[in-house]
Amino acid sequence: MAAPHVAGCIALMLQRAGASITPDQALNIVANTADHPSQGGSYPNNNYGWGRLNCLAAVSATPRVIATSNLGGAISPIQGKHIARRPGTQELHVVYHTTSAVYWLKSSDGGFTWSAPLYIAAGKDPCISLDWRGTPWIVYVRDNNLYCSVRRSDGTWHEWLLYDASTLDVSDPSFVCSNWSNDAVPWPPPACDMGYATFVTSPHWKGPGTETNVRFLAFDTLYSQSGMYNYGVPYITEDGHWSRPCISRTPGDIVHLTWQKYDASQDWRCVEYSTSLMCPDLIRAHGIPPFTQSVRISEWSVEGEGTDPTNDAYSDYVTGAWRAGAPSGVGKVKTNRHTAYDYYYNWNGVSQWSEGQLEAGSCAMNRCAAIWRQVFTSGVGDIVCRFAEESHPSRLTYGPANCSYPQSEVKVAASSGDDTLYTIWTQTGQGSYAICFARLLHRHSGGNAFYRIVCGLPEQSHYCVYRDGGNSAPDGFSYDYGLSSLTYRLSYLDPLYRYRIRAIIYHEGSTSMTEELAFQVDSTVVPGIAATAPPNQPVEVFLDTPPNLYRDAVVDLVVNRIEGDYAAMSLIELEEYEPDDTLGGSGAQSATHVRPLLPPTIIGISPNPFSRAATIRYRLSDVGIPSLTILDISGRCVREVNSAGLGTASSGVHTFVWDGRDNAGKTIPAGIYFCRLEAGGSHTTAKICLTR
Repeated sequence: MAAPHVAGCIALMLQRAGASITPDQALNIVANTADHPSQGGSYPNNNYGWGRLNCLAAVSATPRVIATSNLGGAISPIQGKHIARRPGTQELHVVYHTTSAVYWLKSSDGGFTWSAPLYIAAGKDPCISLDWRGTPWIVYVRDNNLYCSVRRSDGTWHEWLLYDASTLDVSDPSFVCSNWSNDAVPWPPPACDMGYATFVTSPHWKGPGTETNVRFLAFDTLYSQSGMYNYGVPYITEDGHWSRPCISRTPGDIVHLTWQKYDASQDWRCVEYSTSLMCPDLIRAHGIPPFTQSVRISEWSVEGEGTDPTNDAYSDYVTGAWRAGAPSGVGKVKTNRHTAYDYYYNWNGVSQWSEGQLEAGSCAMNRCAAIWRQVFTSGVGDIVCRFAEESHPSRLTYGPANCSYPQSEVKVAASSGDDTLYTIWTQTGQGSYAICFARLLHRHSGGNAFYRIVCGLPEQSHYCVYRDGGNSAPDGFSYDYGLSSLTYRLSYLDPLYRYRIRAIIYHEGSTSMTEELAFQVDSTVVPGIAATAPPNQPVEVFLDTPPNLYRDAVVDLVVNRIEGDYAAMSLIELEEYEPDDTLGGSGAQSATHVRPLLPPTIIGISPNPFSRAATIRYRLSDVGIPSLTILDISGRCVREVNSAGLGTASSGVHTFVWDGRDNAGKTIPAGIYFCRLEAGGSHTTAKICLTR
C-alpha cells in the first residue's frame, strides 16, 4: 500500500469511516473491490496482483455509522423493510427504533451524507415503503396496535391508527405501498394511495401451545371504520404457530406473502407462501380479494429448515429466501423462485447461496443479490452478500464489532454498468447500538433483461394474447405468426421506471415483409415504428415504451402486417431502466431504430492445435446474452461459459482463454472439440484441437 494512489484511497476510506477501520479491514476492502481485467485469469496473479485499484468502489464499500443509540433497539429482527430508495434518484430513506421510539433519516446523494435522525413517534418494529410520489410511509407497533405515519409535502408527519388489536398482541409487521397513481385525487392532503401490511397477532397471555397467526390489511388514508383505517383484517393463517411474515408487490398490485411455520411437536420449521391480486379500486368497492391456498416452498423434514424468511418481487418472478439449519449452529441461506403469473404452482426448486460450513444468520433478498449475517469468528457476526451471477459471496465487514439484521436496496444499472447495493445493518459493542451503511458497486456483464418473451414455441407464451400459430426455421430461429396481426400483453411494468423493447423480427419466404409495432391501451392505438425484414434474415428493432401508457402496469404491443404474407415475431425482450439512466452509452433517453441482426462470429482460435491454453477471439454485433460452449466430438458439453464468465455482452471484438478444462476444473483428454458461440438467437461453431 505504499503506492501514492493506494495511500490516497486509504485516506479517503479513513475519512469516510471516521478513522474506525483497521489496516487489515482496509486491505480486505481494497482487495475485494479491485477491478479484475478479463485477460488476467484467476486472481491474485503475477500480472495484476489483486487487481486494479477501484477507489470509488473501495470508498463506497467502507462502512460508516449513520445513527447511534445507547438505549437498545436499532434495526428490528423483523421482515419489514428498513431501507427504501426512490427510483430515478439517489434518495435513500432509513427507519429504526430505540427502546420505545421510531426514527427516520434520509440521504439525497446515495448515502455519502445523511440527515440527522428525526423522531417520528413512540413505537417499535418500524418498516418503510415509498409511494409512487416518493413519499415515505412508516408502519410500526405501539401499545399492541398498528400505526402508520406518512410524510406530507410540507415536511410534517401525520399518524393513522391502522389496527386496534384490543385483546391481542401485534408484532412482526411488514409493509409495502401500492404504486397505482390516482391523478384524480389532489396532493397535498388528503393522501389517498393504498398500502398493504401483514403482521402477527397472538394472545396477551402466552403459554405452551399458544397460537400465533399471520394477518393482512389494506388501507388508505381516506376511509376508516370504527376509528381504524383499513378495509378489513382477514386471517391468512389460523390454528397454528406462524411468524415472521414478509410482503412484496409486483406492479399491478400482485402481493406476495411468505412466513415461517412451526411444528412444535417435532421442532420443525418451514417457509410457506401465498399471493393475491389487489386493486385499489376493487378493494374500495368490494373489500379485500382472497389469497391463494398456502404452499410450502422450503424443505419441511429438516430440523429448523425455514427460519426468518423474506421475499422480493421483480419482473415476472418472486424470490423467497430464508435461513436453513438448526436454531443454533451451522446455518445456510437458501432461496426458491417462481413466476408471478403461475401463482404458487411452479416453484423452481431450492438453491443454496451461502457456504455450508459457516453459521449464517438473518438474511434479506432483493432483485439481484442476497445479504446475510455470517459468523467467521466465534460470537462475532459479519455482513456478507452475493450477487446472483456470482458463485461466491463477498464480505462487507471484517469485525471486530458484532453485526446483524442486514437489509439492502439496489439500483440496477441499464445495459452493462455498475449495479449499486445500498446496505444497512445493526452494529453492537460495549452496550451501544449503531446503524451502519455501505454501498457496494457490482459490475454486471450486460444482457440484464427485465423479461423475455420467446416466440414460436408449440405452446403459446403467457404474454401472447393473439397469434395464428408458431413455427421453427431450419436455421434455428422460431417465430409467432399472424395473418394480419399479433398481440402481446406487456405486464408488470412499474410506472416509476422506463422500459425499452428489443424485438427480433424473422420470417421465412422469398420476399421482404414490412410490419408496424404499435402500442394499444384499451381501444386507443399509439403508433410506434415500421420495420422491413428481408426473407430468412433476422432484423432487430428497438422501441421505447411511453410511460404514460402503463400507469396500471400493463400495455399491449400490437404487430400489424403492412406488406408480406403475415406478421411475425421471433423474440421480445424488455430492459428496465430509471428515468435518470441512459441506455447503450449514447446519452439519448429515447431511441427507436431498426438494424439488421448480424450473427456472432468466431474470428479465430490461437494457437490451434493447443496444449495448455487457447485464446478464442470472437465478435458480437448483438446485444443479446452470449454464451460459449465447448463440445466433444459426440456433442456432449464439457465446458459452458455464460455471459458473466465471458465478462461482457456488448458489441465488438472480445477474447476468452480456454485452459483445456471442463466445468469441474479437471483437465480433459486430447482430441477434437467444437467451440459454439451463441447470442441473440443465432450461433456459430469452430473446430479446436487439444493436444497433450
